[in-house]
Amino acid sequence: GIESSEAACNYRLYLNHLQEKIYEKVPPFNPSAKGSIRLLRLPHRHGSAKAIATAFDQLNISTPYVMIAQHDNFFIRDVQYLQQILNFMDDDDSKSWLQCVHFPSTATL
Repeated sequence: GIESSEAACNYRLYLNHLQEKIYEKVPPFNPSAKGSIRLLRLPHRHGSAKAIATAFDQLNISTPYVMIAQHDNFFIRDVQYLQQILNFMDDDDSKSWLQCVHFPSTATL
């Protein structure tokens, strides 16, 4: 879509604010264990799918799992059965078909 210059400016300010929260590890931007949160700024609007593809191209991702979350979509409860889901994804019999787990937003429930 087309955005106004004011909307683009406000979005850049929002990204600056978001980056500060990530840097300061302000909840919910405080990864657990050895996790990390990185904000990748693209030079222009890409849309979700192209932005994710660009992130995979530009970042050195070396983990077996990647969580992609919208910047305005937060978990409001703990994810039940997460370890069992990850174990299933690691299982040789399911690796070929289970590659993505989607967590719906409350707006779609």
